[in-house]
Amino acid sequence: MRGTRVLKNLLVMAALGAGAAAVTLYLRRPLVQRLDAVKVACGPMMVVVEEQGETRARDPFVIAAPVEGEVRRLQLREGDRVQAGQVVAFLRPSPLPILPRTENRARVAAAESTVRETEARLQQAARELDLARTELARMEKLARSGDVPQKNLDVARSGESVARQQVAAARARLDAAHHEVAALRATGLAVDPPPSAAVAVRSPVSGRVLSILQQSERVIPAGTPLLTLGDSSDLEVVIDVLSSDAVKIRKGGRVILDQWGGEQPLEARVRKIEPQAFTKISALGVEEKRVHVIADFLSRPEELGVGYRVEAKVVVWSGDRILKIPSSAAFRRGNEWAVFRIDDGRTAIQTVSIGRRNDSEVEILSGLQEGSIVVRRPERDLEPGVHAEPSF
Repeated sequence: MRGTRVLKNLLVMAALGAGAAAVTLYLRRPLVQRLDAVKVACGPMMVVVEEQGETRARDPFVIAAPVEGEVRRLQLREGDRVQAGQVVAFLRPSPLPILPRTENRARVAAAESTVRETEARLQQAARELDLARTELARMEKLARSGDVPQKNLDVARSGESVARQQVAAARARLDAAHHEVAALRATGLAVDPPPSAAVAVRSPVSGRVLSILQQSERVIPAGTPLLTLGDSSDLEVVIDVLSSDAVKIRKGGRVILDQWGGEQPLEARVRKIEPQAFTKISALGVEEKRVHVIADFLSRPEELGVGYRVEAKVVVWSGDRILKIPSSAAFRRGNEWAVFRIDDGRTAIQTVSIGRRNDSEVEILSGLQEGSIVVRRPERDLEPGVHAEPSF
C-alpha cells in the first residue's frame, strides 16, 4: 500500500512539473502582431485632375439692347422656343438727355448774344470809319491850300486806316459768331426731339430661351443684355483647373463626371483647353491661375440642364496592368521610398522605386513583386523583425 501511494505522488509531481514547463514555454513564446496587410497586385490604374465643373450650352447667344431706352416687360419665359427674326423685346428709345440739351441751349443763347454784340460793334466801327474818312477828306483839302501842316494830314490818314481795320475785324468776329450758332444748332441738342417710336428687337438666331436677364420695364443703356438663347439639348462641360494641371491635359482625354445627381458617372471627352488663363481667388484667399477645360458629353441624360454642377475627373494617364500598392503603404526613408514587407512571419523594410501615384494608389517600378505582402498602414513605432501575420 505504501509503495502504491509513493508511486501516485511521483505521478502527480511529474504531471505538475510538465504543466509548469508548458506554461513557461507558453509565456515565453514570441508575441505575434496581426497587421493590416495587402498583397501586391497588378491591375488598372489612372491619374486624374479632379475639379468642379458646370454644364452650359455649347453656343449661347446673348441678345442686347441696340439703343438706350426703356425696355417693355418681356413676354418670353425661360424654355420658350424662338425663331430667327422673331421679335423678342420692344424698346422705346430715350429722348436726348435733358442736361446736355439744357447746356447746349445755353451755349446757343450765349452765341446769339455774341452775334448781337458783334453786330453793334460793327455798326459803331462803321460810323467811326465814316467820320475818319470825312476828316481825311477835309485835311486833304486844307493841305492843298496850305492851311494845315503835313503832320495833320498824316494823323488823319492814320485814323482812317485804323477805323478801316476795326471794321474788318468786327466783320470777322461776326462771321465767327454766326458759324458758332450754326454749329451748335446742327447737333440737334438745342431743341426738344419729337417722341420716338418703339424699336422692335429681333432674334438673329433660332434657339431656346436659356435665361431672361431683363424681365421688368426699366431704362437701360445701349448694350445691356436682355436674354440668352441656346440649345439646351446641346451641352458641354466647362472645368476650371489650375494652370499647372492644365499642361498635363490633352485634347481627346477621358473625363469622368460624377456627383451630378444620378447613380452612374457620365463620360465625356476633352474638346479644348483654352490658351488664356485667368486669376481666381480660392476659398482660402489664395490667388490662383486657372484655365478653362471644355469637354463634350458622350452620353447625357435628359435631366441634366444648363448650369448644373458636376464633379469632373480629367484622366491624364491610365494603365491596364500596373504593379501597385496602396499609397498609405509607402513612406519616406531618407531620400528613398520604402514599405514594410511580411516575410516568413516577420516584418522587414523594403526599399522601392515608385512611379505615378494618385490619391489612393502608387505604381511600383522596382523592389516588389506581384504577390508580395506589405503592411497597408504601418505605425510609426513598427520595427523590422517583429513577428507578424497579415489580417486577410
